[in-house]
Amino acid sequence: MNIAISFGLVYLTEYFGHFGLQIILLPIIIAFALGLHYFWQLEEVA
Repeated sequence: MNIAISFGLVYLTEYFGHFGLQIILLPIIIAFALGLHYFWQLEEVA
């Protein structure tokens, strides 16, 4: 996964500029936020 992102990042930033970084970072940030929300809910139940 890291190799695919590192090579793909070169092409994304070449074609889309800084928006190419957002194409990769936005799903990662959303998944991280959903994970935090899930574990906060688990803490409240316990």
